[in-house]
Amino acid sequence: MGDLQLHDGLGSFLFFDCEAAIQRTIRVFYSSPSSGVREARVVVGMHGIDRAAEQFRDVLAGQARRNGQLVLVPEFDLGQFPDFYAYNFGGVRLPPPSHTVFSRDQWNLAS
Repeated sequence: MGDLQLHDGLGSFLFFDCEAAIQRTIRVFYSSPSSGVREARVVVGMHGIDRAAEQFRDVLAGQARRNGQLVLVPEFDLGQFPDFYAYNFGGVRLPPPSHTVFSRDQWNLAS
């Protein structure tokens, strides 16, 4: 991701974390300030279960641009995150009533 260029205004890019145990590509919608991103504060928006990442970015964009902030909203699509639990539990555990916790290498949040 070192060569990624965010253009002024609204856009999106595909993020692929080659270090993650589960290989996924996640679309990230952004709003970049006209002043550039190098010194910009970052706002990360998390869409709801409706998966409307692009629209949520648009809601945040106006105020963020006035404040010189960079907005990033990752899209957790239905194909990779098929239900409420996959989205909210980040691949950490199975949905109730199970108490099964997956190994850390399966978590979306693993470092």
